[in-house]
Amino acid sequence: DGGDTWTRFAADPTGSAYLGDGAGAVAVSTPSNWVIVPDTNGQSSPGPQYTTDGGATWNNCTFSDAMAEWYGSHLVYYLNHYCVAADRVLANTFYYIHGAYGKVYRSTDSGANFTLVKNFAASYYYHCKFKSVPGKSGHLWFTPGVSSGSFEDWGSPSGNFVRSQDGGVTWTTISNVLEVYDFCFGFAAPGATYPTIYLNGWVNGIYGVYYSTDECANFTKISEFPMGLLDHLQCMDAHKTQFGKLIVGFSGSGWAYFDGAAEGYKRFRLNAS
Repeated sequence: DGGDTWTRFAADPTGSAYLGDGAGAVAVSTPSNWVIVPDTNGQSSPGPQYTTDGGATWNNCTFSDAMAEWYGSHLVYYLNHYCVAADRVLANTFYYIHGAYGKVYRSTDSGANFTLVKNFAASYYYHCKFKSVPGKSGHLWFTPGVSSGSFEDWGSPSGNFVRSQDGGVTWTTISNVLEVYDFCFGFAAPGATYPTIYLNGWVNGIYGVYYSTDECANFTKISEFPMGLLDHLQCMDAHKTQFGKLIVGFSGSGWAYFDGAAEGYKRFRLNAS
């Protein structure tokens, strides 16, 4: 009902002690089929789990190559670490990346079994964002986020923005885009066939909030610091049925709404409610 009322899971995932901070990552394929990656709080954990009955029962996901340790799967609650995504076309299909090992996996059986599809160079993605594209099966986009785990390397961006069109098997680097803090997909522009991509990061060496209507071939800069606030953006999402509408959430200054692209001018409004 649009967030008016909320219902607790009928049962907590296995090893729910690791969910004490209420943190982790979750992907939803259908109203009854979800995968959750709990925050490990710097400890070991049972790893990703799935449900096929809307949270009434949970089971551990199985991986094609045994993990030596789930530490680093989702380290601590304050890292903006989105490491699991559901295919936006194929039901019961999920994708998962383990940041500490740099491995990408795919499941086609509701999250019960994951198969390794790509092995990146081992790395740690503190604030990684791993997302699937509405209406495009097998299309995935990934950013490692802030390279050092904090916002201390201002002016020296690193970390490529990459995409896959075959379910994570092969990846392509987006030219001239570095250290994307977050990104999202919105309704396609008039005449376009691909969802609009919004991002906060560095494009051609210049920091800001941008959008692209042609799969990141070209960008339009919306703002450098929305509302003039020297506050990092923690999250963003865009309207799924109207072009040009974007909401961004700050680290500590609330959130703001952008409606310029649809209305012919560019501006943010701070929501005080």
